Amino acid sequence: HMAKISTAFSASTSFLQGSPKSHQAAPLSPEHEQLEKEQAWLKSIKRETEEMEQRAQSLDQQLTSWREVKSTLKEEVECRTREVEEGLAVLDSLLNATGSVLEAERGVTREASERQQRAYAELAGV
Repeated sequence: HMAKISTAFSASTSFLQGSPKSHQAAPLSPEHEQLEKEQAWLKSIKRETEEMEQRAQSLDQQLTSWREVKSTLKEEVECRTREVEEGLAVLDSLLNATGSVLEAERGVTREASERQQRAYAELAGV
């Protein structure tokens, strides 16, 4: 068992140190094949992890961008809301003023109508 571990260790050490290609031409031991499989698997996991990190960074940038857009839109909506409220206040004032003018005109019209009726009554000798 110790010999097997020693062989695997020396095979992994020479493999990790970049053993020459001519040396690899011989059939690989099962331990060496397993080591290559594990190393390929680790490289695959590392590549996937890097891709996921890049996607996460991209999504984070996109989220930041969307937050900026949201903030800008919120400011725009608040500004427009203030403008509309100010416009409504002006309209309200105009409506109140118009109502007051109409009320005054009704009073003047009523007085004129009453004077006219009195004048007709005087003319008619009532």
